[in-house]
Amino acid sequence: MESILIKNAKILTMSDQGVVDSDLLIENDRIVRMDSGIQTESKIVINAAGKVIIPGFVQTHVHLCQTLFRGFADDMELLDWLRLRTWPIEAAHDYDSTYYSAVLSCMELIRSGTTCIADMGSIQNADADAQAMLDMRIRGKFGKAMTDFGTLPPELGKLPGAFSETTEESIHESMALLEKWHHQDNNRIQYLFAPRGILSSSEQMLLEVKSLADEYQTGVHIHACENRTEMQRVIEQRGMNEIQYLDKLGLSGPDLMLAHCVWAGEDDIHVLAQTGTNVLHCPSANLKLASGIAPIPAMIRQGVNVSIGADGAPCNNNLDAFIEMRIAALIQKGRLLDPTVMPAKKVLELATINGARALGMDAEIGSIEVGKKADLVILDLFKPHSIPYSDVYAAIVYSCGRENVDTVIIDGKILFEAGTFQRIDQEEMLRKCQAESRRLLTKTGIL
Repeated sequence: MESILIKNAKILTMSDQGVVDSDLLIENDRIVRMDSGIQTESKIVINAAGKVIIPGFVQTHVHLCQTLFRGFADDMELLDWLRLRTWPIEAAHDYDSTYYSAVLSCMELIRSGTTCIADMGSIQNADADAQAMLDMRIRGKFGKAMTDFGTLPPELGKLPGAFSETTEESIHESMALLEKWHHQDNNRIQYLFAPRGILSSSEQMLLEVKSLADEYQTGVHIHACENRTEMQRVIEQRGMNEIQYLDKLGLSGPDLMLAHCVWAGEDDIHVLAQTGTNVLHCPSANLKLASGIAPIPAMIRQGVNVSIGADGAPCNNNLDAFIEMRIAALIQKGRLLDPTVMPAKKVLELATINGARALGMDAEIGSIEVGKKADLVILDLFKPHSIPYSDVYAAIVYSCGRENVDTVIIDGKILFEAGTFQRIDQEEMLRKCQAESRRLLTKTGIL
């Protein structure tokens, strides 16, 4: 039996237990004891004196396939960002470039303390995303983007030919991925259906996705109310905005994950709250693309489950949960002129237990409790930028960054420790990713 004993730690459980000073014992993939003075024959013993253990961050909206074009779609608003950069480069992806983009993403995510993700892949090569998640040992759900509706607004033009698919093709490929990957590797890899957005999704496909997601209990992941112009085009095309339209079709509920919701109004927030629909907040991307600032405090007040995600590297340009937490807190304080909104503990909940809840995985991850999966991050706060501190939650949200990540454990296995990946050659992998980025961007004519 594999076991890891972590001694003398301050543990932020993100449960009703609050903060405890304790040892923690992991056997195989689970936390089996939290107590003082644990004695064991564990081969691996970590002395965490002076350090803090938190649940691994759960990022509920990322695009692994986009990281190879980090820095090549800067200073553009969403619709131009899609039409001129993101879609053409994504369409040029092949299996290898998609795989190394996902590997690079996972390296950054793990290095900065994220242990679980929800990935919206591209229309093609989503299989490569899953393989990279498997190889890098990150936990998460993934789904191929689904786009069967080609009548887009004039400002978006036409979808690239590589993105063209019929409803039947989109459903067939999604089901093939589900059958191959769902519940793989001790349930670490799971599938979820991912229609890209209302403008590129037919009503028929959305209804079929709803039926299949219910049957296989996967969840549905889609963009909604991200950009004001985009939302107006949805209203013109479907007679209502994305939140209202999805609710009309019966998709609203705890299994629906809506990325962004920047332009959600009071009536929309009421729908989200009443139906238990999840909101995936991506503050950095929303700011960089000039999409706006989502009314997150109003959502939280009404009981909406809000989690966070970094979105894609070309619109962020990082996949770092520390950055998302800090910005999520600060923009609301400035917007509402109220320093008490978005307190640090609440923001850390968005990045941990709320993310697990959005994915339907809160019985397994998102908090540190006996019986749950051992997805943990050990933070070393004894750094020039993070001492002194009086409140540990505030220190993590306002002062800490990836430099504070000492150890990352996923499924009971140490993946990152003392600045080093334990299961890959970091330098060699970075060289491969850089070469694939050059190859992809040369193919599209950008380099």
